[in-house]
Amino acid sequence: MFFDIEGVVWVYTGLYLVAAVLTLVVKVDQPGHNNVPHYVQANDGLVKNSA
Repeated sequence: MFFDIEGVVWVYTGLYLVAAVLTLVVKVDQPGHNNVPHYVQANDGLVKNSA
């Protein structure tokens, strides 16, 4: 066996930190949200479309 319990904990800690950094880097385009300004709330769009 290559690692004892402490080694496994350190490997999981390293993977957790790598995943945390990747969440800051990855940006995914969401369909339908590309042209919506950030300051418009979702409820405002619903009210305007229902009239």
